Amino acid sequence: MTQTISISEFHNEPLLDFSHCEVWNNIQTALCEVRSTTFGTIHPLIIGGEEKRTKITFSRKNPSDVSEIVGFISSACLEDVTRAIAVAKNSRQAKEWASRSLGERAEYLRKTADGIREKRYFFIALMMLEVGKSAHEADGEVCEAIDLLRYYADCAELLDQLNSASLRSLPGEKNTGRYIPIGVPPIGISIQPWNFPLAISAGPLGAGLVTGHAMIYKPAEQSSITGYHLAKTFLDAGIPEDILCFLSGEGESVGRELVRHPAVKAIAFTGSKAVREEIEKSIFTFNHTLIHDLPPSERFPKKAAALEAGGKNVIIIDNDADIDEALVAICDSAFGFSGQKCSACSRLIVTGNRGFYSALIERLSEAVQDMPVGPPEMLKYIVGPLIDRCAYERVAMCMADAKSEKRLVVTGTVDPEYVKKGYFLPPMLVEESNCSSLRSQKEIFGPLLSVFWAKDFDEAIRMANDTEYALTAGVYSRNPEHVQRAISEINAGNIYINKKITGAIVARQPFGGHKMSGNGTKAGGWDYLLSFMDRQHISEDTMRRGTPIE
Repeated sequence: MTQTISISEFHNEPLLDFSHCEVWNNIQTALCEVRSTTFGTIHPLIIGGEEKRTKITFSRKNPSDVSEIVGFISSACLEDVTRAIAVAKNSRQAKEWASRSLGERAEYLRKTADGIREKRYFFIALMMLEVGKSAHEADGEVCEAIDLLRYYADCAELLDQLNSASLRSLPGEKNTGRYIPIGVPPIGISIQPWNFPLAISAGPLGAGLVTGHAMIYKPAEQSSITGYHLAKTFLDAGIPEDILCFLSGEGESVGRELVRHPAVKAIAFTGSKAVREEIEKSIFTFNHTLIHDLPPSERFPKKAAALEAGGKNVIIIDNDADIDEALVAICDSAFGFSGQKCSACSRLIVTGNRGFYSALIERLSEAVQDMPVGPPEMLKYIVGPLIDRCAYERVAMCMADAKSEKRLVVTGTVDPEYVKKGYFLPPMLVEESNCSSLRSQKEIFGPLLSVFWAKDFDEAIRMANDTEYALTAGVYSRNPEHVQRAISEINAGNIYINKKITGAIVARQPFGGHKMSGNGTKAGGWDYLLSFMDRQHISEDTMRRGTPIE
């Protein structure tokens, strides 16, 4: 009899309807709640279920108004890293957790998703204050976090089904398979960025947990308060205390020590290309040299479960494109969250004659100049602040360089009152001629869009691929041949046709790139969990005195 293997029908979490006054009133209430509960509070580490407030702390300023301290965060030291790993390594809970089936662990992800849903407005308000997200962007991220956890729970159950149904067993023989976590004991780490502090943290953390690992989670310094509340939500859902540790602190010390520790076997990371390269070198050194210093029973190689490192993303505008639709997508993709997305459009390539190019640039310039810039607590503002002083100065320098080159430069405006309070920069449009320039190749992570002209579609594709990254790309065209060529020839993990290139949706557009953008894992895809596991097969002789006893 053939066994049917299926994944349950998946429905994405619906977004809030911001046309209702009640929604915005709830957000205002949540903003007051965050101010009353987190401002002035020291957020602790969590190791083995115990909260630890350290002597060394760092503060998190509201990027829209640096006079506001959103909260204080305990800073872990190397001793805390050692203790967290020791807890996971010696815990009975960890051994029991690893021995459970994928399906049994899946229920904890669903409970965590329910917990995030219950705290929806709190998380929206917290991200508005801690990282400067707009309410719309923050709500979309809450939905994505819920989706990732629920979808990975479904995928875990699917893999359980697949293991029991994918192998043939002849009479007198029973063949079974199962997916197992990496290492004995299986210890994983998740080091995640500030720009999607809830979703990008929830996804890898949930994937590591549901595949059987004890996980140590280190968020970016800029988003550690959101990270703390996410970790608490996992633990409140019933995740055993020894299975999840929360370590806030500097990446250069805490993150580096976690990556290098010989007991850590699965590594999930999202961040800069430079750190990704350092992690890959560390994994290579361990697997080819340091592993031999361990007892034979502990020589499990380290595995890069997920490495995502940004992009230099592009939209191509063909000469027959619908300009009205394209303009909306360009602005959303380039300037949403001030361009601080790994999927953000930072290069625009326009094909066709100069007249078409000039007409599009004129329309785009008007849109950039009219784009409102201000604090996310005020619903009318589209472009918010940069994350911190370091980011502000780096992007401001790129903008100053563009102006000094006397190219076509168009900028928006920022109210001087906001400039004094926070890290606000206006959106900028820069006409470029050199694809190999530093500005054309480096990930800027700010509201700066470089525009290029290509004489034809062939040149546009060559220019699009002229980067070491391969994350997202988009094409606006009504030419079926050009659309197909773009799909076939553009190097990118996600390609969007006649739509914006940001906002990948779980189970609909699994997200991740290759080349220097990532190691091929696709967040929000059914196969994402596979990179966190090894596969084991068991073959049993079921004959007893010559009689099969299945």
